[in-house]
Amino acid sequence: MEFNSSLPTDSKNKIVPVKLYSMMYTPENYDETLAPIIFIPGFFSTNRTYTSVRLKISRKTRRRIYVIELRNHGLSEYTDDFSLSHCIADFENFMETSNISRAVLAGHSMGGKLALAMALKHPDKIEKVIVEDANLVLSKHAREEYSKNLMLMKFLNRKLIELPSDVSESEAQRELFPHVAKFWPKVAKNFSKVKSQFRLPLCTNASDLYRRYSSISRRVVIYWSAKGLECFLQTFSEPDL
Repeated sequence: MEFNSSLPTDSKNKIVPVKLYSMMYTPENYDETLAPIIFIPGFFSTNRTYTSVRLKISRKTRRRIYVIELRNHGLSEYTDDFSLSHCIADFENFMETSNISRAVLAGHSMGGKLALAMALKHPDKIEKVIVEDANLVLSKHAREEYSKNLMLMKFLNRKLIELPSDVSESEAQRELFPHVAKFWPKVAKNFSKVKSQFRLPLCTNASDLYRRYSSISRRVVIYWSAKGLECFLQTFSEPDL
């Protein structure tokens, strides 16, 4: 399958946004005059990234909390297209459909880059930006890490293709975890500490993918994600951001 780098457009040549999955938390001491906080997980991550802190932050700040998942991640919609421009369009649509006029953005890694891009494009809509562990200037070390991540995802994609087409998601996760643990030992160790399963963002519930790819649907996401990371890498190599 070839990656389609062209932007999905409507009749007005605008990117067509996809619906982002989100979780919302409203504390008992909620102050409706305060802008909500929107958490944006990083690449390869889902809303589980903020499981241990979202409720505490919601109560402490008295703000409503949203945790979103980017396109091609978690329970959000999956498409052939993935770039910073697409993610900005998705995020703009999320804020509009959720009736959020102004927000505080907290993003990790790639999510932090999206948060900064939104703040630069819509300074009137973004009250504050909190960025965690995001490489805006791609050092030699960062490029090496990106290259390693791309190699891992392409390797995992090949392993998925080798699995029987009727294998369950839980079985696929068990087959892949040893490879991830070997490549990311610290990540695997952290998940074991909190007694939580490591979960790769395999697509098993996107009906559109099922229609187009049937039993191999869950195998396509890692390939897209790898190409998506390359797209993000290129985007943030541009000198104007």
